[in-house]
Amino acid sequence: MSREANVAKFLDFVGVLRGLTTILVQGGLILNCSVSLRVLIAMALTIASYSADPVLAKIRCQGPNQIIKPYGAKPTPYCQDEYLARVARSRGMSVSGSAIRQNINLKVRVCRMVGHDIRVSNICSGLISGGRRDRH
Repeated sequence: MSREANVAKFLDFVGVLRGLTTILVQGGLILNCSVSLRVLIAMALTIASYSADPVLAKIRCQGPNQIIKPYGAKPTPYCQDEYLARVARSRGMSVSGSAIRQNINLKVRVCRMVGHDIRVSNICSGLISGGRRDRH
């Protein structure tokens, strides 16, 4: 989402919050509350809405690397799992990055299927046997 879309979404939320506050005041639910308590309630609702919105805290990935502003692109487990899922989907598997993160056995299964692909071989290197070197 673009910055303008996020601002529009925030302004919509503020409008909903104002409407909710008006309903609560007219209903007498927070009529006896001090102004500071009303502000605290509004802030809590705002923070709760942001923490539940993954769009505002979106992680930007470029392949298996996360784009971190001051440092550039660095490999992170989140982006590696997303990239592994993307490569697996390109090979015909139906899998998501979230599913791979939540289930290590699924990650091992995916690596067994696509771990030989040069794009993800470093991601899967610790999960699957590598051939002659692992034989005793």
